[in-house]
Amino acid sequence: MHPAFALMGNADSTLDLLPYPSVGIASIDREHAILAYAHARVKQLINNEQLEVTTIDLALGQLLTALLAHFEQEESEMKAAQYPYLPVHRRQHQRALEQLALFIGRWRKQRNVWALRDFIDGPFADWFIRHIEVPDKMAAAFMLQQQEHT
Repeated sequence: MHPAFALMGNADSTLDLLPYPSVGIASIDREHAILAYAHARVKQLINNEQLEVTTIDLALGQLLTALLAHFEQEESEMKAAQYPYLPVHRRQHQRALEQLALFIGRWRKQRNVWALRDFIDGPFADWFIRHIEVPDKMAAAFMLQQQEHT
């Protein structure tokens, strides 16, 4: 079972979740699971034959909120560990938030499901996996090493 389903309780287990890797820190992995679930929910709604605009708006808001909460949690842990590349990592987070907010704004103005689908399935999903694979794993390795030395 995908970790996101366990976290979400009565979650829809038919959702197609991104196969993201663990970084080895439970709190960060938990946040990644929540994001994977929020992403899958948006993806499910925009691929539905009968578009429910209000429901899509809510799901996009939940995705943005989950992303912001995750970044705050992750950055807090990095700060506590005195991660030296936190400013760079924070800028990467800021760019991701700006991109998602930009596409949510476009969706709300244009209601172009194809453009939203292209972003959610493409650049957003790709960024999510790449960000976990490299900068998040680097930061987690540093934080785990710091824990071993304390």
